[in-house]
Amino acid sequence: MTRSQIAAAMRAHADEIALEWAKALHARVPAYRRIDEPTLTENMAWNVSVIAHLVETGRYPAGSRYIPTLVEMRLRYNFTVGDVIRAILLCRDLLVARIGEPDAGLPVRRAMERLLTDFAERFQAVQLAEERRRGEELARMQEQLKRHELERQVQQAEKLASIGQLAAGLAHEIGTPLNIISGNAEYVLMHMGESDPRRAELKGIIRETDRIAVMIRRLLDFARPKPLKTERLDLNELVRETADVLARQAEKAGVAVRLDLDERLPAVEGDRGQLEQVFVNLGLNAIQAMPGGGSLTVSSRRTRRRKSDGGTEPAVAVAFKDTGEGVPAKNRRLIFEPFFTTKAAGQGTGLGLAVSERIVRDHVGEIRVASSGRGRGATFTVRLPLGQEGSHA
Repeated sequence: MTRSQIAAAMRAHADEIALEWAKALHARVPAYRRIDEPTLTENMAWNVSVIAHLVETGRYPAGSRYIPTLVEMRLRYNFTVGDVIRAILLCRDLLVARIGEPDAGLPVRRAMERLLTDFAERFQAVQLAEERRRGEELARMQEQLKRHELERQVQQAEKLASIGQLAAGLAHEIGTPLNIISGNAEYVLMHMGESDPRRAELKGIIRETDRIAVMIRRLLDFARPKPLKTERLDLNELVRETADVLARQAEKAGVAVRLDLDERLPAVEGDRGQLEQVFVNLGLNAIQAMPGGGSLTVSSRRTRRRKSDGGTEPAVAVAFKDTGEGVPAKNRRLIFEPFFTTKAAGQGTGLGLAVSERIVRDHVGEIRVASSGRGRGATFTVRLPLGQEGSHA
């Protein structure tokens, strides 16, 4: 048979070949099941007509975008090169079998090899271009994140500078008279009879001056952080010590404290005193979020944390999970801001979480909150990076 005769035979049986091809693809190549059979049959009929032209002339139809269209369609349905190769080889075998002439095999095979080569080259080029585009987009996103992070750091530095000036001014202007008031009140109280009704007023003065002094001290701690004194730390040991510190407050509040610790947790480099401050603060906040009682679970585990360059690194995580009031979505981005608090007046300064976040950040770590909403509890998780030694432990 001549190439024209082979092409004519293919066109004469195009509908039958297309239907058989579509059914075979649905049965043998799972990816093609994403296209319904009628649509696939119509698509295969178009393919047969183009292949017939290729067999007869050695070229694609004039003005045809056959290969680009084929690639676009396969990408739309997320096919792999292997899926399409199997489909083309299946078509080749069907065509040879349908024509039934021994000398028809060679022209058909050559046409299908040409189609296969053209498709593979175009498909690879499109994929490479898409990968480059995604890479460039990812690079732009990372650059934007870096710029936003730098802007955030500048804003944070300006905020700390303002708070530092405020704290220094408060300490100077209020500290001395506050000490005088507190000292005089304590002196008068010492010389006052136990039955004197004014004792309650004096105790109130001393209590409130102490509260102001604590607030100024916390403000100074936040604005002028202490340098880290790092050592190799067993975080599980630190968590157990924290639980002991919190035991009395938890018992009074009707809160059951449970530890769920990974005993194979590797050691980390950190400042024991400052991390203990973080853990105690998170524990107290959790207890205070359960005025009607509940449970607090403190867990430790190995994990990974995201780096600024978009990659990840090995880390350890300590999580404080309570069954309390939860954190509303609108507050989750504000709770680490200085002076932000949802507690009643006199019950908090809004500096505890801000100081904790600063301490964890100084350890090149991160602190995050997760909550399903009001009344569903909250989980505060501290992640600290592992050094090279700890990452292989």
